[in-house]
Amino acid sequence: MPEGGIIAAFRTRPTQETLAEFETLYAEMSAIVSAMPGYAGHKVFTADDGEMVVIAEWTDREAFLAWDKHPDHERAKELGKARLLREYDVAVGEIFEHHRKG
Repeated sequence: MPEGGIIAAFRTRPTQETLAEFETLYAEMSAIVSAMPGYAGHKVFTADDGEMVVIAEWTDREAFLAWDKHPDHERAKELGKARLLREYDVAVGEIFEHHRKG
């Protein structure tokens, strides 16, 4: 990822009652974002306490904003806030330094 890219950390806890619906919606959103210009990828991690963390990267702010304002993504965010997620925390930032080996 070059300097100037965007990274987002999405921390969440779906409810047990809505976990299957959340997973279906997550798969739909992953398919959409993966086809968008400027999307660089994401990984999902699950902590021992059940918290799910998604780390996603975009090549630039415009690419991220296109995803953030995508109508299907906006619908998914509203569903999450309204009933799918027990809690969530989203942090988005610009990458100003990046080191890599391999």
